[in-house]
Amino acid sequence: MEKKVSHQSTFKLNEVCSIAGVKPYVLRFWESEFHEISPRIDEDDIRYYDHQDIEAITLIKKLLFEEKLTIEKTKLELKLRIVGSTDDQVQDEKNEPKEENRLNQEDIDKLILAKDKLSSIVALTDSLKQSHNWN
Repeated sequence: MEKKVSHQSTFKLNEVCSIAGVKPYVLRFWESEFHEISPRIDEDDIRYYDHQDIEAITLIKKLLFEEKLTIEKTKLELKLRIVGSTDDQVQDEKNEPKEENRLNQEDIDKLILAKDKLSSIVALTDSLKQSHNWN
């Protein structure tokens, strides 16, 4: 069960695990797999996560546990869903003009819908292969 995130600015590992409903070893593994989770680590090796980390963790958990995506598919999905916000933030921090070819939310939604339709086609194809013993 996920808990509501408080208004504090940073969270320690056990707090994040409690909020997200995952074990510490799972969270540490996700840190190694997903660059969207990037806690600040102090000189005593204590991890401090911010709200953006928690949002990424929550999305990763949803994609892996609820939508049953693989690690690789989750990485791709994160790029689709987070590309607009993180790229905009990086561009704003650099005070450089944004590229015209950035994906907007409508484009991202269309890509997600297309991905879902393609996944359905693949599932149907796999089902047909199995039922007809095709190799």
